[in-house]
Amino acid sequence: MINFIFQALFFGFALWSILLPLLMLFFKNERANLIKGIDHTAVRIIRFAGIFFICELAISLLSLSDERSQVMTNRMFGPYWFAFWTFPVAYFFLTQLLWFKKIKDNTFLRIVIAIVILFALYIEKFIILMASLQTPDSSGIAIGFTIQGIIIDCLYKLILFSTIVLLIHFIIHKLNKNRIA
Repeated sequence: MINFIFQALFFGFALWSILLPLLMLFFKNERANLIKGIDHTAVRIIRFAGIFFICELAISLLSLSDERSQVMTNRMFGPYWFAFWTFPVAYFFLTQLLWFKKIKDNTFLRIVIAIVILFALYIEKFIILMASLQTPDSSGIAIGFTIQGIIIDCLYKLILFSTIVLLIHFIIHKLNKNRIA
């Protein structure tokens, strides 16, 4: 469950970062200020999601049994080490760069970060799908990867991200309004 929430936050943020420049072109004045406020909330959430992700990863690595620890060490430093390290780099290190205003406000860098996050989210599924299609008795459907399933999964993640960001944004906005009054 927690993994799905992380995936929803990172997926939603990546799509939001890609669509943000288009939204800013179409909306002006008050709506542009609302979009900037929502973006500020989304950036806050994703920075903390990156911190929570790395903490959850560290806790899960530290609580492994000896047998699972050996398997995980092989995943971390074996021949496919890059597959393991893609997630911490994309989810933690790249999101922490958003603490810097110059990076957070740079449209090009935000889109690059978004593309890397999307790559990290889906490269593993792509590799599994391609490997499963290489075996003569298997199709991608056997492991649960269908185009419809991927689209539905993306919609669920986008809805969850939007709900979390909008809910937190409007709660913060309401608290700030009440504090001023």
